[in-house]
Amino acid sequence: MIKHKAFDLLRSFSQDEFSRFGDFVRSPYFNKSKKIIAVYDHLYPYYPEFTDSRISKFVIYEKLFKSGEYKDSSVRNVLARLINLAQEFLVLENLGYDKLSRQNMLLEELNRRKLNDLFLKNLREAEIGIKKFSEVDFDYLLNRYILERNKFNFSIQNDKIISKNKVYPQIRKLSDAGVYLSIYYITELIADNINILVYSEKFNIEGKTPSTIARILESIDYKSIYSEVKGSFEFDYLLEIYLALLNSFRDLENSEAYFEYKGLVNRYINNLSSDEISFHYSIMLGCCILKGKQLKSPEVFNAELMNLYDEILKNEYYKNKKVQHLPEDLYRDILFLSIRENNLEFVKELIDKYTLKIHSSQRENMYHFSFAFYYFSLKEYERSLEYINKIKLDYFIYKYDVKNLMLKVYFELGYLEEAISLIHSYRELLRKDVFLSESRKVRNRNFIKFLRKLIILKIDNKLSEIENLKVDLNGVSELRYKKWLISKINEIVESGKSDV
Repeated sequence: MIKHKAFDLLRSFSQDEFSRFGDFVRSPYFNKSKKIIAVYDHLYPYYPEFTDSRISKFVIYEKLFKSGEYKDSSVRNVLARLINLAQEFLVLENLGYDKLSRQNMLLEELNRRKLNDLFLKNLREAEIGIKKFSEVDFDYLLNRYILERNKFNFSIQNDKIISKNKVYPQIRKLSDAGVYLSIYYITELIADNINILVYSEKFNIEGKTPSTIARILESIDYKSIYSEVKGSFEFDYLLEIYLALLNSFRDLENSEAYFEYKGLVNRYINNLSSDEISFHYSIMLGCCILKGKQLKSPEVFNAELMNLYDEILKNEYYKNKKVQHLPEDLYRDILFLSIRENNLEFVKELIDKYTLKIHSSQRENMYHFSFAFYYFSLKEYERSLEYINKIKLDYFIYKYDVKNLMLKVYFELGYLEEAISLIHSYRELLRKDVFLSESRKVRNRNFIKFLRKLIILKIDNKLSEIENLKVDLNGVSELRYKKWLISKINEIVESGKSDV
């Protein structure tokens, strides 16, 4: 089995995408290399895992070059070309989702080539298509503006006699179209600013958050802009939604602002694209989490979070033009909150009903991952360990969750030597990981540090020092599974006292 970026990329393809990629590879317009076709045909039976022993550099070399001494560079070159083709394929796939954008590109090119009849024909088709749009998002606003600009450029370039009477209507249309660009600009800025806030909090980024967008937003007179477009712009509700979104984050202690924002989204939900809906629901989740932290009582918003998760799952609000599968991070968040709330019935429903919605490349791993945590919550530690051992960590993004759970299972089962051994390899993993944020590294390091101390003190039966360890624990804020560690200390202390 080869570890190569090409397989990481192909593993992300859905079954339909992987099949279409085969058609793409066989098209002489995009690929003239028979070796690339041969590689694809060789890999096809092993999608999506690509873990078979027959997927090796030596087998691929023999398949492609038939004879001669093995050359690693030859295989690397072929796989590099395969990556490039796969990336080109994704660009075209992405473009296929946006019909209006494609039409604008075509109109620009037809105008450049002076193909006036074809331009007008495609312009009429684009305008008919626009009238059928019942859902709006960022892309629509921008492309609507570009379409009007294309009409303006065509008109100006092709009027033989430019008169005031002729040009004024075109200028007026372009000016009106500028509203689309303005709304696009404002809503995009708000969205980016909110994403910065949410992800900075999610990854505990302090003191490094960019403030340029925030300063630009502060300089905008929203009330005047909204009063200008309200009632005269067909999508004025979009600006209303985003202003409510901005207000809900500006005053995190004000629950009314959040529910006003949520209410507007639901009021206009039939007029919003799938991209817009998935964005707003993800932002609502982030807002609830931030509000919980701001109020230092996350449990207050846990009920609302569970409501949101339920709505997202039942209505498939995680789907958009580019994402058709349930995202693993969303699934994980739902799993962990349900466990924290001791809602194990919902956990079981999540596993049984919604694991199938995850992309096939991660579906099996997430299934085992979920059951591992589920059985740990039921204190069935042996069964939890069974599922942990089924997880293929080489291609799993939640390695640290798995290792943390494994350490807890080892401790609960009394596998203390195994836990100590795992802690040693865990430390090395953290040291080498260049992608994990420093704050997350600190939280994990503290967890394994205190767990190691607890294990050693338990082995040595030093009850007095174990009690002191709890004092040390309470003084540390950046720490995973703090409550669990304290509960284990209490159990050991109580057990020691009863033995006396």
